[in-house]
Amino acid sequence: MQKETWKIVLKWVGIIVTIAGVAAAAYYFISQQLQKKKALADEEEDYLSCICFADDEEPEETNEDAPAEEESPAAE
Repeated sequence: MQKETWKIVLKWVGIIVTIAGVAAAAYYFISQQLQKKKALADEEEDYLSCICFADDEEPEETNEDAPAEEESPAAE
């Protein structure tokens, strides 16, 4: 009877250890995938935030030193 009891106990311990190992592996795999996805999302965000103009738009040049355009008296 003693051997039978130890076989049953070791069988259940093995099952519990196996389930814990599968859970740990799944947690590790999911956490690695989420880190890669977050890093990729951060890269895309930085890239997209650098785009200032579309292909068909021209940037507007501003010159603070230039005098503001005023209506000339001849135009009246």
